[in-house]
Amino acid sequence: MENEKIVETVVELKTKVEQHDKDIVKLQDQNEAIYRLATSVELLVQQGSNTNTNIKKLDESLNEKIDNVDSKVGKLGSKVGEMDDTIKEIKNQPDKKDAIKWNSSMKIIGTAILSAVIGIILVKIGLI
Repeated sequence: MENEKIVETVVELKTKVEQHDKDIVKLQDQNEAIYRLATSVELLVQQGSNTNTNIKKLDESLNEKIDNVDSKVGKLGSKVGEMDDTIKEIKNQPDKKDAIKWNSSMKIIGTAILSAVIGIILVKIGLI
């Protein structure tokens, strides 16, 4: 009977050892999965850091471009103002030229009329 108990105990122990071997394999697989997960998390953190750096660089670049556009818009506004002044001057120049021509014409016409009146008076007086 004693032998039977020993055999029974050995069979139980063998079953338990086989179960523990299976558990050890599962634990090894889980340990490997945890290691891969930790590596993935570490890579994600590094990529997140790189992404934050890239976002900061992009933000700085966009701010520079916005400042550059603001500067160009300001310059464009001043040039438009200058063009408005130039257009007003150009519009006024023909008026000045026309006024000068008109004044010259009026002098000629006035001189002709005055000469005709003086000529008529001189003819009436008999000096001519």
